[in-house]
Amino acid sequence: QSSEEVESETREAHRLALWKAKEQDRQSEELAFGGSVAALFNAQQERVLTALTTWVEAHPQEQPPIATIFDKDAEIAEFAKTGMLAFTTSYIAFKRRGALLVESLSGTKDVNVDAGISFDLINPLAREFLLQKAFNFAGFVNETTQEQLRMGLLAGFTAGDNITALQNMVRDVFAGTERASSSRSLMIARTEMVSIGGRGTMDGYLDAGANEHEWLSSRDSHVRHPPKSRFNHRIDGEVRVIGTRFSNGLKHPGDPQGEAGNVINCFLPGTQVRGEIMRGLK
Repeated sequence: QSSEEVESETREAHRLALWKAKEQDRQSEELAFGGSVAALFNAQQERVLTALTTWVEAHPQEQPPIATIFDKDAEIAEFAKTGMLAFTTSYIAFKRRGALLVESLSGTKDVNVDAGISFDLINPLAREFLLQKAFNFAGFVNETTQEQLRMGLLAGFTAGDNITALQNMVRDVFAGTERASSSRSLMIARTEMVSIGGRGTMDGYLDAGANEHEWLSSRDSHVRHPPKSRFNHRIDGEVRVIGTRFSNGLKHPGDPQGEAGNVINCFLPGTQVRGEIMRGLK
C-alpha cells in the first residue's frame, strides 16, 4: 500500500472510532435531558387538567380564558430553570471531552481539562449562550403547547364537548411527551443536545488551543443535502477557523443562530477536525 492509502485508511478508522464514542456521548446526554423534558410535561399536564376541571365544574357552559388553565409565564420559568441546570451540566461535560481530545491528539499534558467545571468559572459568552438557550427552549415549547391548548378548547367548546372529551383533548396535546423516548420529548432533547454539544465541544477545543475544524458528515442517506433539503450537510472536508461559519451557515453543529430546518431533530455523528473532533449532523 502507498503511504497515501495507509493514511486514508487510518483516517477512516479514526473517524469510525470517534463516531462510536461520540454517539455514546450523545445518547447519554440526550436520554438524561429527555427524561427531564418528559417529567416537565407530565407535571404540566396534571396542572392543566386540574385547572380545566376546576373551571368547567364552576362554569359548565363557559369557555375558560387560556390563561386560566395555562399560566405561560410560570411554565416558562419552570422549564427554563430545569433547562439551565441540564444545559450547564451537559455543556461542561462536552467542553471537558473536547479539551481532553485535543490533549490526546496533540500529546500535550498541560491542558486544563477541568476549566469551566463550575458555572461561576464559565466565560461570560458561554454563560449568556446557556441562559439564552434555556429561555428560548422554555419559550418555544410553552408557546407551542399554549396554542395547541387554545385551539383545542375553542374546538371543544364550539362542539359542546363534555368534561371527559375536553380532558382527552388535553391528553392528546401532551401525546408524545410521556417518556424520554416519546416522540416530542425525544425531538426536543435531541435538538437541544446537538446545540449544547456543538458549542461545548467547540469551546473545549478553543480552550485547549485548537483553531481550525473540519466538517465530516455520517455519509449516509439521512444526511441533509439538496435537492431533498435546501440545507447541505454533505460538506465533508470543509475547514474553517473555529467560530466562523461553514458554507451551510452553521458555526458548529446545532448552531442556535441557524435556521430551524438546519438544526431541529438532528443526529450527531463524529466529525474529523484538523486533529480534533467536532460534532456533525445528520
